[in-house]
Amino acid sequence: LKIMKKLALILFVLAQLPVFAQPKGEGVKAKKEKVEQLKIAYLTKHLELTTEESEKFWPVYNEMSTKLRDNNKERMKISKELRDNLETLKEAEIKTKMEAILNTEQQEVNIKKEYSSKIAAIIGYKKSVKLVSLERQFRQELKKELEKRKSESGQNPPRTKE
Repeated sequence: LKIMKKLALILFVLAQLPVFAQPKGEGVKAKKEKVEQLKIAYLTKHLELTTEESEKFWPVYNEMSTKLRDNNKERMKISKELRDNLETLKEAEIKTKMEAILNTEQQEVNIKKEYSSKIAAIIGYKKSVKLVSLERQFRQELKKELEKRKSESGQNPPRTKE
């Protein structure tokens, strides 16, 4: 019965993804919002959050996600600057950028530590640990679906493992 519920939910999530087959006129923002909605439904269902837990969990989770996303944007910006200017930067500048990248990586760990305890206080450690694997599963299923859609539309040939 549990497997059937999981399969039904996966099929539901995948059925909701036609947003990616929409004409190019639809903005990236709308697609991101649709993915966020699917993620919320997926995590809520699989974590079996009560209404009370959901009301407390989602604001904290969203706050954490925003901080992690902003931190990642900063890391990517610094990494790009370093990559694009590696040949012209002085050693001291390279060192500074490298340290800044490492600081963003440390900040990511700090954010995760801070919010894991906040989230556990709301939904418990068991569900908190489950959350990490569910996020990974959601990303994997989304990635598979996008690759499938790209290959079906002829945009991207299927990958072969060598």
